[in-house]
Amino acid sequence: MTELAPTPEPFGPSATWLVPRTARELAIVQAEIQKAEATFWPMIEARRAGEMTEFAPDRRIAFHEAGHAIVGLLVGISPEFVCASAEGGAVIWSTPAPSKNGNGRLVTLMAGPMAEGIPDNWTHRPTDEEVEAGLVCSMSSSDLNQIFRCLADRRLPGSDRSVMDEFRQLEAATIAILARNDVRAAIRAVAGELMSVGRLTGDAVIEIASRHVVPGSLVGEVE
Repeated sequence: MTELAPTPEPFGPSATWLVPRTARELAIVQAEIQKAEATFWPMIEARRAGEMTEFAPDRRIAFHEAGHAIVGLLVGISPEFVCASAEGGAVIWSTPAPSKNGNGRLVTLMAGPMAEGIPDNWTHRPTDEEVEAGLVCSMSSSDLNQIFRCLADRRLPGSDRSVMDEFRQLEAATIAILARNDVRAAIRAVAGELMSVGRLTGDAVIEIASRHVVPGSLVGEVE
């Protein structure tokens, strides 16, 4: 059984659970996010262009990005490029999600942070307070904040509780996918390669994943 435990680190370079209570605090958080992302995305583009002579592997980030890539493949979103190192990681997609706010994209986003614990057999589940903080401070591009923004776009006015309920439903669906032995095997295989070489083409990811799972097999099941 997968143990449920708190995450040891924040989700990505721009993630934050700080709830700004004043305009000054909000400005500080926004500035920190912009500063982090100003250096993060150029680094990812350099990796995509092949500018990676050496790198420091990072197990957590490798499993995080592998989780995105594998679950994305299952729901019909194909990766073009995946990279992971101690500096950070990303998946660039060659095909867009069928729906920006659809559950397929959202479970793909959620699979990253949840896959981080696979090597140690635990799954992070944010508390209600953390989820509420993400709804208030959702200006970063971290995975969970993207989910919060999508859920907020779908909710009815004044229905914060419905956002929390939808989040927990997505969480349960993602946990069920990641609990599958074939999915875990695929994530482990891709993460292992990322820890070895730091970057993979989408074709390489698909080839590795296809040894364990059938790409697109969840299309129509997770919508």
